[in-house]
Amino acid sequence: MVAAGKVAEGFEPVRKVFGRIVGGSAGGGALAVQIGGETVVDLWTGHASHGSERRPWTPDTLAICFSTTKGVASMIIHRLADRGEVAYDEPVATY
Repeated sequence: MVAAGKVAEGFEPVRKVFGRIVGGSAGGGALAVQIGGETVVDLWTGHASHGSERRPWTPDTLAICFSTTKGVASMIIHRLADRGEVAYDEPVATY
């Protein structure tokens, strides 16, 4: 399935791969990528519902996000450790 939306020049392969991976599944999804404040990828594809009343995914479709803060929290901890502000071996209660 071809993903709807737009991509900046040079990001055309993202549309193809995203459409193949997400659009080929039973559900759907969206992907947005910004570089330096500029949106270079804004795509959506697939279906937002299952069963006989399948609604297509749109730019306004809401999605449930699980564990979205884990990556950010991990990055922050690693940056703090790199600066010597936290130590991996210390109990969390220390901080």
